[in-house]
Amino acid sequence: MNHATAVVGKSTKKCCLNKDEEKNRMNINSNNEGYIDNDFEEIFEEEEEEIVDAEFEDITDKEDHKEINNTLKELRNKYSCKKFEEKPPDISADEQKIVDAWWHKFEDVYIKNFDLFKCIALIKDFVINHPKLVPNLYLHEEAIFEIEGNSLRSGNYDDFINFLKWYRDNAFNAYILGGTYYDLSLIAYQLVNGDVTDITKYFSIYKEYPGHDPDNLMRLVDLFKATNNQELLIELLKDIYPYVYYSPGIIGVGDFVQPILKDTMCKYLKRDYTDQDIDSIVNTMNDFSNLFPDMFVQTNREFWIHLLEDMYKRVPEQKHLKNKKEAEKYFVHITNHFEVFLHEARGKHWITAEYYSVLILEYLFKPLEKNKIAKKPFQLNKERIDNYLANQFRDIIGIREIPGLSFIQALFYFNEYLWETGLISSECRDSNEGVCRDLYEILYRICLKSNYGARLFEKFPQC
Repeated sequence: MNHATAVVGKSTKKCCLNKDEEKNRMNINSNNEGYIDNDFEEIFEEEEEEIVDAEFEDITDKEDHKEINNTLKELRNKYSCKKFEEKPPDISADEQKIVDAWWHKFEDVYIKNFDLFKCIALIKDFVINHPKLVPNLYLHEEAIFEIEGNSLRSGNYDDFINFLKWYRDNAFNAYILGGTYYDLSLIAYQLVNGDVTDITKYFSIYKEYPGHDPDNLMRLVDLFKATNNQELLIELLKDIYPYVYYSPGIIGVGDFVQPILKDTMCKYLKRDYTDQDIDSIVNTMNDFSNLFPDMFVQTNREFWIHLLEDMYKRVPEQKHLKNKKEAEKYFVHITNHFEVFLHEARGKHWITAEYYSVLILEYLFKPLEKNKIAKKPFQLNKERIDNYLANQFRDIIGIREIPGLSFIQALFYFNEYLWETGLISSECRDSNEGVCRDLYEILYRICLKSNYGARLFEKFPQC
C-alpha cells in the first residue's frame, strides 16, 4: 500500500472523555438508527492460503534477535518518560478541615445554585489564603470541567479563560493536575481568536510529561493538523515524539511520529522532482530508521518512486473496480493525488494535506473491510456519511469534534478535486456539495455545545 504515510501500519487512537464532554456531546445519527444502505455490492477476492511445512524450522540467527532486543531495550531506557505525580500531597487533619469547610461553602454555588462568578471568586480566595492546599481541593476531577461547560453554555467563556490563565499563574501546583486539558482549552481559545504569539508556552506540561496524557496530546495534534498549523505541531512534537513512541500502554504512537517524518521530506515533494530528490528522501528515511529501527519507517526506494508517481505523474481515471485489491490500489492512488491538490490548490501545508487525504482514504476503505464497495463510491449519501461519522469518530459518547469537522471539510475538498479531475459530473458535484453543507450545519451546531475550538470551523469551507 503506497500511501504517503511513512510509518507502517494504521494507528488506533485511545480516547477518554472528560466529564463536561460526556454530558454535552450528542450522537449525530440519533435519527438514523434504523438506516439500511443498499447502495453496496459484494466484491470477492481469492485469498492465498498460508503454507505450513513441519519439515522446516526457523533458522533466524538468534544473535540477531538478541542484538535487536538489546537495541530496543536501550531505546526504551533512553526515552523513558518522567513520572507524573497524579495524587496531591498528604495533608494533616487540621488542613483537611480547612478543605472541607471550603467545600461546604463552595457546594452552595456549585451544586445547589450554580453561580459561575461566585465559584471563581471562592477558588481565587482559597488560592490566595491557602496556596499549598489548593491541589487537595481536587478541582481537576470535576469542578473545573463543570465551570468550563457552564461558561460555554452561558456565553461567559471569556471569563472562564481569564480565570484559567490566572489559575495557571497563581496555583500551578493544582493546575498541573489537569493541565493538559486546561492548556488544550487555552490553545484552542487563542487559535479561534487569531492569537498564536505565545501558544508554545502552553506546551510545557506536554513536553515535561510526554507519556502522561496521550488523549489530550492527540487532541492537540489533531487540532494543529486540522487548522494548517504545521510549525506549531512540529514545535510541539520535535523533542517528545520518541518518548511518546516508547511509552508503554499508548495506542496509536505512529500518529505522533508521522508529522515529524512528513516535515523532513516535504521539501522534496514537488512536480519537477528528480532522482536526487528521491535519493534524499530514502537517505532521510534510512537515517531515521537507523535511529529507531522498530518504527518500521519505509526505506524502500521503489516505494517512494511509486508514491511520487502517484502524486504527480499518474492522473486517476474513472474505473470499474472488480475486486478488493484493485479498489485499495485505486483509492490509494486517488488520495495520494488528492493530497497534492490540497497543497497546491488549497494552500494546505503538507501535514494538513496528508491528514485530510488519510481521512478520505479511511472513508473509502471502510466498506472494503466487509468485502463491499459502494456502487457509486464518489456519490455522497447523507445517511451513509451520518452513520460513518457516528461510528468512526465516536468517543465513548458522541463524536470527536475536531476530527469529525475535519472529515466534513475533507469531503468538501475531495468533491472539488473529483470534479476538477473529471471523475464526477457537475450534477454529482452539486449534489455532493449539498450533502457536505447539510452535514456541516448539523455537526457544527452539535460541536459548539462541547468544544470552543469547534469555532475554528465557523467558516465553511475554510478556503
